[in-house]
Amino acid sequence: MIATYKLNANEVTVQLIEMIKKNFPGKEIEITVLEQDATEYLKSNVANEKHINEAIGRIEKNDNLIQIDIDKLKGK
Repeated sequence: MIATYKLNANEVTVQLIEMIKKNFPGKEIEITVLEQDATEYLKSNVANEKHINEAIGRIEKNDNLIQIDIDKLKGK
């Protein structure tokens, strides 16, 4: 059996460890910790990757960008 748990490091609890022990009683297991890059995670979906690449292309071409006046935003 394979189980994948994706969570923030702050969410690792004793209860999580106990759940793993309960799901794999008496079994030898391997735990691998990978730091998740948000961009790579989003690009793991083909539709998301296309959207991200198109947005990057628009930024590089300065095409169809929204200009924001920070002073107006702050109410000055």
